Amino acid sequence: MVKRFTKGIYFSFIFIFFVCFRYFLILCSDDFFWAGDKGQYLLHHFFVGNSTFGGSGNGRYLGSILEIYSVRHLIVGMLAYGIFLTLLIYLIYKICGSNNISLILATLAILLIPTGIFTDVIAWNAAFVNYVPPMVTSLTFIWINKQGLKDNYGLDVFLLILMLCGQLFLESMTIYQFLMVAFMIILQKYVLKDKVSKYNYFAFVGSIIGTILMVINPSYHMISNSSYRQTSHSILQIMHNYVFQTHFYFLTFNFLLNVLIAILFIMILLSNKNIRFRKIIVTILIGYLVYFVGINKYIDYKTVSFLFIVNNLNKTIAYLDTFVMTSFWILVLILILYLLPKNLKGLAIFFQISGGITAGPYLIVASPLRVREYFGNYIFMALVAILIANYAFHVTFRNTNFNLSKLNFISFILVGLVSTNLLLIMGINHNANSIRTSNEAWLNTNKTLTTHVPFRKYVKNLDILSGQTKFYYKNRSNMNFTQKILH
Repeated sequence: MVKRFTKGIYFSFIFIFFVCFRYFLILCSDDFFWAGDKGQYLLHHFFVGNSTFGGSGNGRYLGSILEIYSVRHLIVGMLAYGIFLTLLIYLIYKICGSNNISLILATLAILLIPTGIFTDVIAWNAAFVNYVPPMVTSLTFIWINKQGLKDNYGLDVFLLILMLCGQLFLESMTIYQFLMVAFMIILQKYVLKDKVSKYNYFAFVGSIIGTILMVINPSYHMISNSSYRQTSHSILQIMHNYVFQTHFYFLTFNFLLNVLIAILFIMILLSNKNIRFRKIIVTILIGYLVYFVGINKYIDYKTVSFLFIVNNLNKTIAYLDTFVMTSFWILVLILILYLLPKNLKGLAIFFQISGGITAGPYLIVASPLRVREYFGNYIFMALVAILIANYAFHVTFRNTNFNLSKLNFISFILVGLVSTNLLLIMGINHNANSIRTSNEAWLNTNKTLTTHVPFRKYVKNLDILSGQTKFYYKNRSNMNFTQKILH
């Protein structure tokens, strides 16, 4: 009971943190599109766009509706951030063991998310509403099946509705969730030779209905004729994109996650002297660690654009990084099979492959190439890392007198410091943005903004000055705190 109460307080603080985070968030670019007349047009025309709206008309019905109401009504946005990000952390924590290690790492996985994904998903309302909710619906389905909950009518209907809704946010997640539910049914029926849970059949029906609703939107035909959104089925083009752009999003930019996974495997290897080729594998992993530091410093030196596109990268470096990072992904898969116990092995492989599936559809995208499309891959690789962490800590400290409670205390302090620092940065940026956007000379003339916020990496597009729109701030310039939230 005490533990439940403590966890309840912890998740209450997480919820409040993300509610406050959204209050300080600076809207940008597409947020103003959806807040204005064009968003209103699409809302009233069932999100069927035309050439004027580029790729904004689509079958992301729930994502687009949530975007419209969350940018027009701050309270909706604050609650959406609080609910979905708290649920995301909670589900990662539950799926990975419901222990303190899972709780701390699940929280840090979101708070320390790579800069590109942070600015392109967490710090951008327009992306958040499409990328985070379907991840929550996917993990909810996985958690229910992991728990092996008994069939009942309420759960059947819940999963039907959940998976139907989950299909109406993001195309790649629509594909993934359909495959995920189908895989679960096949796994239960043909691999485990077990009775298929009735709620999985209901979930499958929901995923089919949701998929059909999404793909029949006529806007996808218009998008296919758009110069902005283009696809390519050329193997050479796909390989070129992978080498010079997308593999960085998929693998290289996940610096902290890559480092953590390598260190955890080293811990497992050092704790068991009977593992074959132990010293060789440890040496290889140390080599990867050195490489991770070097390549990320090099890329930072070469600079990444405000869209997190790698520029001016030497071809030899691009080919080298493709080989090294792809080989690391494969090595992780091999080490999972080789080192992890049976109860973790299958789940970890499922998550790693799930990450690849969520990223897979973007391999045929010729333009635009964006880092946000690899958010799903990052979350699934975080799940892999946390599963490995649970086992690594178990085998490392099982025969010692080390008091894990001290480590837990330090970790919770770290979470507190990281979250406080992030909220302070967001608050400082919010204040700076309020000052510059309340300037009469900007609001009432054709002048553009001339100053950036202090911490540009915490704003979409690194706070590109053309990303702010006057009409939004004119409507809010005379509102007080309460009016801004409730308007």
